[in-house]
Amino acid sequence: MIVRAIDVGYGNTKFCYGKQENGAIRCSHFPSVATQLLKSEIGAGVMAKRDTVEVLSSDGTLYIVGVDAIDTLSGQDDAGRILGSDYINTPQHLAFFRGALHYLDEPDIDLLVTGLPVDYFSGYKDRMAATLKGLHVFPDNRAVNVKEAWVVPQPVGGFID
Repeated sequence: MIVRAIDVGYGNTKFCYGKQENGAIRCSHFPSVATQLLKSEIGAGVMAKRDTVEVLSSDGTLYIVGVDAIDTLSGQDDAGRILGSDYINTPQHLAFFRGALHYLDEPDIDLLVTGLPVDYFSGYKDRMAATLKGLHVFPDNRAVNVKEAWVVPQPVGGFID
C-alpha cells in the first residue's frame, strides 16, 4: 500500500514519501510560492534548469511551483504567496498539492493524508478530500491517481508524531 502525506502551509509545502535505508521516513518541502506561467522558460537550455513543476489549478491557470519557484518571482516581496483566511479555497493551494504530488513520484497513491487548521476542519474536510481524490493530470501528460484521501485536524499529526 502506498501511503503519502502532504501539508500545504502559508510558508512551505511539506511532503513525506517512502523510507530511507535506515528506516527513517523521507520528507522534503518547497516554498509555498506560485507564479503564473506566462511564457516558456527563458534560456534555451543554456542556463541551469530550475527545480520547478508546471501544474494546472482548479481555475485552469498554469502555475509554476516547486523548490526553485521563489526564483520566478519578479522581485516583489511575497508576490507569489497567498495569505488570508480563504487560503485553502484558492487555486494556488491546489497547485501546491499538485506540485507535491509531482515530487512524490508515484503514479498511484492508495492513501494521501493531509491536514487542515482546526478552524476549517469541520467545514472543509469533506470537500478537501473530494478535491484530492481522483486523477491529477500534469501539463506534460503525467498523471497521479489518488485512491483515497484522509483529512485530519493539523494538531493530530503532531500528537501522533
